[in-house]
Amino acid sequence: MSYFSSAALNQIRDDPTTIVSIYNSVRTQFISDLNMPGLDEAANQAAFCTVVAFDLVDYGTETAANTLSALVAEPTLACDGYAMLAGELLSQFGASTNELTYVGWNGGTVGNHSQILFSDGTSDLLLDPTIGLVVDNVTYQGLVSGTHYAEMTSFYDRTDLNSFDAEVIAAVSNGSYKPSDLIYYVPTLTAFTDYAYATTGLSGITTSHAGQDQILTVTYHHTDGGWTNFSYDALNEFSWNSIAADYDSAGGMVSATYEEHDGTEVLYLCDPLGQYSWNAVQYDYDIQGSTTAVTYNEDSGTRVLYLYDALDQFSWSNVQYDYNSDDAVTSVTYTEHDGTQAIYIYDTLDQFSWSSVEYEHNDQGVTTSITYDEHDGTQVTYVYDLSDQYAWSSVAVDYNDHGVETSYTYYMDNGDRDTFLLGASGQFSWSSVEYHFDSQSNEIFTTYYNDSGNTVSSAGTIAGGNGLVALNNAGTLDATGGTLTLDSGNTIINSGLLEARSSGKLVIDDAVSNSGSGHAVIADGTLEFAASSNVDVTFDNGATGTAYGLLMLADAPDFSGQISGFAGTGPGQSDQVELVGFTETSFQEQTSGNNLVLTLNGGSVQLTFDNFGGTLNISTDGSGNTFITDPPKSRSSTASSASPPTVAWSEPMSHQGFVFRNDLGADSTSAFENQNGPIETSHVVPEWAQPADDAQGRAAISLGHSDNMGQTSLDAGPLHSLLMNGFHLH
Repeated sequence: MSYFSSAALNQIRDDPTTIVSIYNSVRTQFISDLNMPGLDEAANQAAFCTVVAFDLVDYGTETAANTLSALVAEPTLACDGYAMLAGELLSQFGASTNELTYVGWNGGTVGNHSQILFSDGTSDLLLDPTIGLVVDNVTYQGLVSGTHYAEMTSFYDRTDLNSFDAEVIAAVSNGSYKPSDLIYYVPTLTAFTDYAYATTGLSGITTSHAGQDQILTVTYHHTDGGWTNFSYDALNEFSWNSIAADYDSAGGMVSATYEEHDGTEVLYLCDPLGQYSWNAVQYDYDIQGSTTAVTYNEDSGTRVLYLYDALDQFSWSNVQYDYNSDDAVTSVTYTEHDGTQAIYIYDTLDQFSWSSVEYEHNDQGVTTSITYDEHDGTQVTYVYDLSDQYAWSSVAVDYNDHGVETSYTYYMDNGDRDTFLLGASGQFSWSSVEYHFDSQSNEIFTTYYNDSGNTVSSAGTIAGGNGLVALNNAGTLDATGGTLTLDSGNTIINSGLLEARSSGKLVIDDAVSNSGSGHAVIADGTLEFAASSNVDVTFDNGATGTAYGLLMLADAPDFSGQISGFAGTGPGQSDQVELVGFTETSFQEQTSGNNLVLTLNGGSVQLTFDNFGGTLNISTDGSGNTFITDPPKSRSSTASSASPPTVAWSEPMSHQGFVFRNDLGADSTSAFENQNGPIETSHVVPEWAQPADDAQGRAAISLGHSDNMGQTSLDAGPLHSLLMNGFHLH
């Protein structure tokens, strides 16, 4: 049963112009049945005329008819008659028939047959009115190069051409057409209607064979003197199946297309007349016919290669490689799907310090970053603030030869620049150092960063107190076995650890602003805060409990940190807090939970001792300094409950002389004043002569044999300091 009613077909036979109104009446249904969305109207009309031609006349013997009225009146038509009839019907729509190309085949899988190629720049169709077949997206080049087409709709509904219908569909589906099967290629309906061999543009066809069925070459000779040569790998000797080469009349190669065994293709376009900067362009195609690469071979011997992401596998849509005449890569350009670009330029002649430079561009083609890869493996990247969002116009990032960032340089909009050195080497192993420069490249400020997990441990002075340096500590600043002085002239930001160990002394001349988990530890060392500080300090006396330390506060009124771990065990064996330049005149101790709060001089200094339940010993040294210690535990004696004999004096020690007789025992005391002035005190006090407070709160020195020396105006701490700094007995 035909697609159209007998009445409609008879109406067209009687008046072919009525095909237009019939099309309009069934247009929606026909386009739905055709099922080729995306075709333009001209293509839909051409497909409609193909089906009408198929239904209008039965298949049969050849005819000489070549007009529309004669063709519709014929009882039967052969394939070329059907092709001509479809074109004449299309002309009734007032459309141009110049989009039609008539192709004739002979000897191939479809035998002797005529078909139509429709192409109007938007849609490409293969039309076969002999069997009512419409195939989408077909081109001549694709047809003869073995392309497999699947988008087709058949309106065949007869029984007389069943085998032939199946053969044509199989040939189209399997890519079985060959250039050697072509016997004519006639553009436009007019040319085909006025059929003459010369109008095909061919003057002759020659072939060569390797055997009865093995075609080696087919050459189409054009009337303009040029020719197209198809070479076939009949003996399976090469990587390609066939080569289609076009030559101009002077014998210059215009193009060559290699069809590979895997279904891919390579097309070379040549410049035989020297019109372009390139002498050849190579196009590579995948089995879907999508371009995968294009190579421009320049007249200078250089070349440019473009790789395309035909399957959308990568972030980039294409990559461009540039080569010099020695075939060395000079640059690579990545064009991303979002329109941005990355360009790599290579120093192939070893002219520069860098081996390559990478340029990043946004989708407007404006440079967003530049990266220099140096010959030594290091790297510098410049990032630009195109949208003027930041205070800087660009940032330079340096990398070492392991790809680790070593520095950042911010180039400011006002001409200044800031440089961060990461993992800087030298005397102090900072995590990073930030250098600030003005627009004249003068260094105006430096910030040292000690990151969490990093330790700066050395002796010496950091900065010089000129106020041009800042310190930011989130790691560990450690003084071990020497003196480390921090003197930046600015407030130190601390969220890490400040540490003095193993007789080390950490002197901090700057104010310290503590945050987070920042703290300090003294372990057999000295920590001195010369300015304000809110850092909590912990005395770590070690496993034996005797690794005592010293905390020196030169700005005690502005110290607000807590003191933990403060302890003492015996005469001269105690942690110590020294209030430098502060003289105690009164004090008050108050317990708050587990803490002891010590208030000095009516509140001008207040110190909190965390988790401390003992008592504190507070003394001054007569030089404007105050000492705080943990007094020793009181001692008992089973030998005698009487206090040991003590020599006491109220005048300065250095103006008295005295002798203990070891035979007087514990019951009497004898003192002899030296009327001639001070005793010579140049010998060292014996190590066992340690001061301690007696029952009356006076400093007493035990000299053995129950002999003691005392001073009513001093307690043990200051007296020990005097003894160790110049007052000696012999």
